[in-house]
Amino acid sequence: MKRAASLLDQRDVGAVEFSSQEADWKEVRRRHLCCLGCHAPAQFKAGSQRRGPFFSARHHDTCPLTKAPWTVFRYLQ
Repeated sequence: MKRAASLLDQRDVGAVEFSSQEADWKEVRRRHLCCLGCHAPAQFKAGSQRRGPFFSARHHDTCPLTKAPWTVFRYLQ
């Protein structure tokens, strides 16, 4: 996921934006992230040389972001 919801700030945050913040800022918010679609707990992943930063979550079965119409957008980003 490229975006997740921060429950502390009550807003969505991008993975690149999250990775560019200071360590203290990230540490406080790291435990309060969730999926924008199903509100499942999310984790921040720093990425690697081949892959940029991203969020991951174990989405609920009813998550609208993992349904067929949305999966097309993964390849367009």
